[in-house]
Amino acid sequence: MAKKIDPVKLAEKRVKDVKEFYTHLWAFILCNIFLIALNLLISPGFMWSFIPLLGWGIGLAFHTFEVFGYPGMGRNWEERMLEKEARKIAEQNRRLGVPEEEKLDLPELKKKPEELYKDDELV
Repeated sequence: MAKKIDPVKLAEKRVKDVKEFYTHLWAFILCNIFLIALNLLISPGFMWSFIPLLGWGIGLAFHTFEVFGYPGMGRNWEERMLEKEARKIAEQNRRLGVPEEEKLDLPELKKKPEELYKDDELV
């Protein structure tokens, strides 16, 4: 049985995640400005400051995806893709003249209730 979702706790967790992301973003910007300035003052011939910038930038990108989702894959993306594929297969069966009673019944394609959160994710 699905547990009741407490919207207040879910909202608090979401706000906390977004706040942590912006803290991470500001730390990334300020520290990398400092590292680039230090690099230009001490050894302008070799731009070593781009190495931590690149590594940290990859980590920041993953943090962004974790908080805001992946580009093009918003909420219910998997469900939409399953429905799209099921429609394509149904259309192909219709064009091939496969009778309705011979079509496969795929219960795994039927909508499942979306789990909005896991218990261990709550504050």
